[in-house]
Amino acid sequence: FAGYLTHATHHDRDTYPWLFWSFWGMTALLVGTLTFALLHTLAWLVRLYLSRDEWKAH
Repeated sequence: FAGYLTHATHHDRDTYPWLFWSFWGMTALLVGTLTFALLHTLAWLVRLYLSRDEWKAH
């Protein structure tokens, strides 16, 4: 039902195409998610910095 490739490498596109594209797809997903999170955080920091005069003590 399931197999295990003992010496498979994600660098070999011709021999292991599914492993190659799965690796790059997951890497792109990870990098894209972290990039979005970083840009979102930076945008909020800029927004907070620019609106610091409107802050009120609670």
